[in-house]
Amino acid sequence: MDKKEFQAIIDEYGQQLYGYLVRFLANRDDAEDILHDVFISFYERIDRVDPDKYSSYLYRSAHNHAINFQKKRGRHVGLSESHISTLASDDESTGEEEEKNEEIRNALQELKPKEMMVIELKYFQNKSYDEIAEIMGNTSRAVDSLLVRAKKKLRKKMQGFES
Repeated sequence: MDKKEFQAIIDEYGQQLYGYLVRFLANRDDAEDILHDVFISFYERIDRVDPDKYSSYLYRSAHNHAINFQKKRGRHVGLSESHISTLASDDESTGEEEEKNEEIRNALQELKPKEMMVIELKYFQNKSYDEIAEIMGNTSRAVDSLLVRAKKKLRKKMQGFES
């Protein structure tokens, strides 16, 4: 693969992966570092990756790199304020909306990494169940089950708040 082809892959997937990593890690510098590692790793293995599966390979790699980074640093998976605000879907923050945002932040931080990933891929990256299954190395049925569990946990945690 030449530099031009590799740059086209970076251009196609870089922004989406960066957005995913920023929301997952809640730190832009860490996300940039990991994104570089993901693309270096991908470049080293590109001959063994089916071109039709670049997207799933890159997302899985980004997720695995982020999880390993979190383990090394001993950090709990965090979320950015913009991620929480998007979930709360508020345009102007009132005291009540700020309280709801805080509750959502707490609920999301209690999810397991795979649960966070499935929510990210479904609702923020607009991936289909089949795409998510490929990225996560699961079946569509397993993705559906994981998504149901994650939403159930969030609903349970959010019981005191109205939609």
